[in-house]
Amino acid sequence: MKKTNFSPSLLGLLMIGSVFLIFLGMVSGGINNLIPAPDLLRVVHQTVLVLGTMAVLAGFLIAIRNYRNLPIFWGLLGLALVFISQQAIIGIGLLRWERGFWGVGIHYMLSVIILGLTAAAAAYYFIGVRGDTDASKLKFNSRFSRRAVFVLVLVLMVLLSGVVLSATGARGACTGWPFCDGGLIPNTTAGWIGMIHRLFVVVIGAYLIGFNLRAWRTQRTSRLVLTTSNMLVTLYFAQAFVGAMKVLKGSPMDLLVLHEATAAFLMVTGAVMVISIGLKKRTVQDELDDSKRQVDR
Repeated sequence: MKKTNFSPSLLGLLMIGSVFLIFLGMVSGGINNLIPAPDLLRVVHQTVLVLGTMAVLAGFLIAIRNYRNLPIFWGLLGLALVFISQQAIIGIGLLRWERGFWGVGIHYMLSVIILGLTAAAAAYYFIGVRGDTDASKLKFNSRFSRRAVFVLVLVLMVLLSGVVLSATGARGACTGWPFCDGGLIPNTTAGWIGMIHRLFVVVIGAYLIGFNLRAWRTQRTSRLVLTTSNMLVTLYFAQAFVGAMKVLKGSPMDLLVLHEATAAFLMVTGAVMVISIGLKKRTVQDELDDSKRQVDR
């Protein structure tokens, strides 16, 4: 499975570097979209995205040459490059023409997807290719594993609802929290959009709590799965809290940065969790046995 005509450490560095650079690009781009950013921030944003693209491209070329029999690995990187090209086209359009809310929103959402794909590829490489796990395929045999994929979709939907909130201009319609300006029922369409977003966050948060409790029951010996599940729930509620503080305090720069960073970390954590579960290939019986096993102290 593994070739020796290149340095595995080089590919590992490219994987880590691509995730880090795209993470920085997503955070700086998110801030740039929300406020009139200084020219230096725009230059930093464009520079890290170019470097990140080069890292993903180099990783893809090495992967397809040396791990041709692992299509999931190089396929994740190839798909990331497809979305990067689409994002670049939209980005050029935003620079040359008017920066419409929907164009900015789609550009940001592509950043989220690209970050998730590169994080998934990095996790696949370190856990599957470099690890002692069969990396030929991903399997989601149990109900918990399929729920994990659904959780990642829900996280994407929450981030997308935030994009819709900005794209419709409804972000500033609710200046209070948890209700709009202290009222239970919003008075405007924009206010309703804001309230629906908040209700959506609450409902998915409740689902994530149930998912995490299930992880504590069935993933006791899968330390990486349990750790990423805990991190996912923690980051989710941390982002919700930062979002609430951002509304109440008028979106100061420090909370804007923190809100964008937690969103990026949330996507990375979810991608790593799903890949680790898929590579584990645990069955329903494996998880049932795990739930009966005493936790090591």
